[in-house]
Amino acid sequence: MVQRSTDAVNYMVIDSLAATNNTNAILNYKYIDTSDTYPISYYRLKMVNMDGSYTFSNVVVVMHQIVDQLRISPNPTSTYVQVDYPVSGKATLQIFSVNGQLILTRELQGGSSTTLLDVSRLAQGVYSIVWTNGCKD
Repeated sequence: MVQRSTDAVNYMVIDSLAATNNTNAILNYKYIDTSDTYPISYYRLKMVNMDGSYTFSNVVVVMHQIVDQLRISPNPTSTYVQVDYPVSGKATLQIFSVNGQLILTRELQGGSSTTLLDVSRLAQGVYSIVWTNGCKD
């Protein structure tokens, strides 16, 4: 079993991998954790034997780089929205209606990290804001 913890004390099973026959050979397993990223994650294996006994592997610590986040305020609003975004090269900000219709597109230039959007003409409702940077990664 692959286990993850965010505090190195309380672990939860995030995947179970079937063992390959009883052997003394070195076997390689692979698991990619695609869950939400925590600043620090602790991973270990719980290896269960055929008789039900088990052992734990050494703990592996993974430190994730936290990237600046997109911040939108105030929410809710009826006049304007201030969008604070990570400084980068060119980026695009789009507003979509709840049914997926593109309402507004704004091209953003690098060097600035804040923009104001006038939303006073939008009907009251729920909208999605999509920010896309110019990276190809």
